[in-house]
Amino acid sequence: MEVIVANNGQQAIDILTKDPRFDGVLMDCQMPVMDGYTATREIRKIPAFKDLPIIAMTANAMAGDREKVIEAGMWDHIAKPLNVGEMFATIAKWVKPAGTSAPSPLAREGELAPHAVSGGLPSLPGIDVKAGMATTMDNEKLYTRILIKFRDSQGTFADMFAAAQQDPDPVAATRAAHTLKGTAGNIGAKAVQAAAGELEQACNDQAHPKRIAKLLEKVVAELSPVMEGLRHVGVSDRTAPEGADTKPPATAADPAKLQAGMDRLRSLLAESNSEASDLVEELAELATGSPMDAVLKRVAVAVADFDFDAALEMLAKP
Repeated sequence: MEVIVANNGQQAIDILTKDPRFDGVLMDCQMPVMDGYTATREIRKIPAFKDLPIIAMTANAMAGDREKVIEAGMWDHIAKPLNVGEMFATIAKWVKPAGTSAPSPLAREGELAPHAVSGGLPSLPGIDVKAGMATTMDNEKLYTRILIKFRDSQGTFADMFAAAQQDPDPVAATRAAHTLKGTAGNIGAKAVQAAAGELEQACNDQAHPKRIAKLLEKVVAELSPVMEGLRHVGVSDRTAPEGADTKPPATAADPAKLQAGMDRLRSLLAESNSEASDLVEELAELATGSPMDAVLKRVAVAVADFDFDAALEMLAKP
């Protein structure tokens, strides 16, 4: 499956207009510029897309949400935090690929074997690890990356929410709370998810500023221990004495092996293949101490954001 990402509803319409050969759309309902409901209505006005499967994908799970997405012209609703099996089942129900290539045997129902769990995660207060791991089909390496991304993107939520309140966009604050709710649900931070949901609802209801401030305090209180626990995620050696240099000594990279890996990485990025995530980490370790070290670290950040085009551009620069 090839996935093209649009950052807002208007971009989705522009992409579809330029290339109408898509087999389906997963529509986020909460987006800047143009939300998913409006984008769907606009897409349905175009005759060529009257039968295009559009499936809502949102962290909202309140009563009436499914009816709202159906009314807008979407065909179904995938709720976050994701249940991967249910997500694939919903997509398979509606999306009928135009291509004729046979599916991989591993993609057949019942054959999606979960990755083994190594148990390498530290204690994570406020996080239901079992629930979070379920969103990645028990792939601990992927789950660890999601935890780190949550820590890096939501660690200053109070400041981001304050900035959103000053944004000219009237729903910026609502969207900030919505994003926290969805991402917290994905990692299994259920108390943060619930508190952010209350804050989102209050913003939607245009509640009194004092009410919103109180709910923000609740969010921060729930988020604080979660972030404290996540400080240790990704630290390879947690037993080293304080102040000790835990960085491994630089070693000369095997030029032939590194070049072969880089060629493979470019190929994966060109195909938007998520295997690039694992490969770029391996190459970053292999390139420690070499001129490619810093480049691969930047590439890894872009790949973590699924910005494969930007990652390719970084590798193309001399």
